[in-house]
Amino acid sequence: MTADAPVLAFKTEETGEASAESEHPEPSPSDALSDSLRAGQRLLLQHPAAAQALFRALVREGRTHAQTPEGAALRAQVARSELLRRGRVIWEGVTLNILEEEGDGALPSSLVEAFMAAAAHPDAEALLAGLFDPQEGPFGQTTDHPPA
Repeated sequence: MTADAPVLAFKTEETGEASAESEHPEPSPSDALSDSLRAGQRLLLQHPAAAQALFRALVREGRTHAQTPEGAALRAQVARSELLRRGRVIWEGVTLNILEEEGDGALPSSLVEAFMAAAAHPDAEALLAGLFDPQEGPFGQTTDHPPA
């Protein structure tokens, strides 16, 4: 519990004794991890051209390193990695699988295609409403806090 979190006092039903509980309990490690993944996704969607450029640079660097003996050995090792397989699932989910290794466009073409498909959707407003929880704003931001 943080020192600045409001505390609610109440009597428990079992004992009738006073108890204190934070109005804003400490997030679990899982909540903190989810928040970090949402923040990454938010950055990707707020800055798609920068994310695309960074992704392409990382891919180029990885491929260049894979051509070295050390890089080739590492590539062979991680190719069999269950952790890498699971990491790829997380990566594709967080990035919505929109980043492209090749191409000359600043924006991922799949993002542009998704925008065009959404614009042509007969009920675009309902489509957009389904993108986030009613308790949260776009990109997982709670509605009681302004965007960072």
